[in-house]
Amino acid sequence: MRRRLRKKRRLGEFTEFCFEMSAKFTLGTTGAEADHLIDDFIDYIEASNLQFGGNHTTDGIAGIVDRRGRPYVTDLDRAAVMDWLNSQRIVSMATSQELRNAWYGWSD
Repeated sequence: MRRRLRKKRRLGEFTEFCFEMSAKFTLGTTGAEADHLIDDFIDYIEASNLQFGGNHTTDGIAGIVDRRGRPYVTDLDRAAVMDWLNSQRIVSMATSQELRNAWYGWSD
């Protein structure tokens, strides 16, 4: 496939990566504590030039993380986000999936 088509279809060297993540809050976490953590999490994500799309409840958060623009999200970004989440007092468990193509394969 020609370079121009790979770029247009976001394939090969133009593949945009993201990862799915989730974090569970400890039992007894209040809504105010959860809201405070979400605010801090979004601040961390934005300061890292990443973006998050997902949802949260008083039980936890779940969603997708990718990078704004190029270069795309890496395993180092994924590890840093997981380290940050696991270091938070009210997070009992944070997990993430492997990097995946942000544009293809979501019906699998």
